[in-house]
Amino acid sequence: MPVLEKSRWLLLKREENLKTEQRFRLRDLLRYNLKTVRACLLKEAVQQLWDYNSPGWAGKFFDEWCRQVMRSRIEPMKNIARSLRQHRELILNCFRAQKLLSIGGVEGLNNKAKVTMRKSYGFRTFRCLEPALYHSLGKLPEPESTTNSSDEPNFIAKEPGFCPDTNRVGTRDANQSRPGRRPLSTAAPITHQ
Repeated sequence: MPVLEKSRWLLLKREENLKTEQRFRLRDLLRYNLKTVRACLLKEAVQQLWDYNSPGWAGKFFDEWCRQVMRSRIEPMKNIARSLRQHRELILNCFRAQKLLSIGGVEGLNNKAKVTMRKSYGFRTFRCLEPALYHSLGKLPEPESTTNSSDEPNFIAKEPGFCPDTNRVGTRDANQSRPGRRPLSTAAPITHQ
């Protein structure tokens, strides 16, 4: 039986989540000097970074961990260490803020932006999408509809936004959901009074 067979989750799980039987199997597995096992040990070692409270000590630990990874000759781990080194100061900001800040608000805004971009499928340039993002992220009121004259059908505004490229309000009709259809209304340019 190969050494690493059925050991994927054993290596991916955090040590505190392992059952007793899995701990013994992991201990036996760590006796081998395999790249996979060394990568597992490096992954577990970096978790100790979050035990520090001082940015100075955390920075020293982080630098030492990156040095060990770069000497490990495991290319995927070396790529991770290079990426983390580029963001060293941002990682250490967590310790400077004394771990009081959460990134939940940022993640929520990113999700809202992604939803807005998905809704505004069809805007051809970022300049057209930008007002829609400001509108949704700023919680501005949405108009019920945008029309210019009685000749045109009502376009229900799913994601309104003024497009400076075309001087039109970007809205989408329910019938315009097919790709290739022009998502902007054919209303005359908006004049500001």
